[in-house]
Amino acid sequence: MTLGLKLSSYKSLCSWSMIVFKIQIYNLTMSHSLPLHMKVNEWLTRGLAAGQWRTGERLPAESVLASDLGCAVGTLRKALSQLESQGLIERRHGSGNYVKQAPSAKSVYEFFRLSLIAGGGLPTAAVMSFQTIEHPVDIPFFGQEKLHRSTQHDAHIRLPQCYRLRRLRFLNSLPIALEEIYFDTRHNPTLSVNDLGEALYLFYQTKLGFWIANAQDQVSISTVPDWTNPLFALPIATPCGYITRRSFDSQGHLEEFSRTWFNPQLVYYMSKIN
Repeated sequence: MTLGLKLSSYKSLCSWSMIVFKIQIYNLTMSHSLPLHMKVNEWLTRGLAAGQWRTGERLPAESVLASDLGCAVGTLRKALSQLESQGLIERRHGSGNYVKQAPSAKSVYEFFRLSLIAGGGLPTAAVMSFQTIEHPVDIPFFGQEKLHRSTQHDAHIRLPQCYRLRRLRFLNSLPIALEEIYFDTRHNPTLSVNDLGEALYLFYQTKLGFWIANAQDQVSISTVPDWTNPLFALPIATPCGYITRRSFDSQGHLEEFSRTWFNPQLVYYMSKIN
């Protein structure tokens, strides 16, 4: 079968080197990247979740996949071994790698719901801005939410601070979404843009000491915000897809609130029900 957007698209689609050049022009900051074997694992996992390969179907030869991705065969095999341990593929000596089932195990991007129309895609991100701000009154409060909510309209009460992160999101080097993410300063009040990781939920777990256990999304239509970036193809005020998300830790505490504006010509929102 054809791969839809093949792994080679990861290298060549829109020319990633040109994207990096434009990122430098527009004064964006690339987030810390995942290790290569994790990128390969995530790309394959998202491809399986999107149905690019059916159960029982043989994956392309390892040499072909490694060449398309631009990685060593050993790196690819490390990622395939992880997929095998998760029960997603079966490795048959002398025959190849076969799909056993669609992903149900946790992955780095398990909560990333946008998928290329052709299927899957590897997420990356470029930071547009990262600031510590007074908590906006239209954003739900973190941690002791009920305590703060009762005082949020009192002009004499100083609102707590939070972080606001604005990013441009890519799938296979295509700029597909704008993200505005808010999270609390209480875990670490001195973060800088250089501390952030590309996969924020992994960053929360490894650097801030909590992990996101579930998320609630509302999907609707909005218009492109005025702080957009020229790499995002849709002009300001153009209708687009819109997601608001509340993310909770394992104790049920609200830890993150985000808004995402996405280009419906390139991606769609996907939620699998097992």
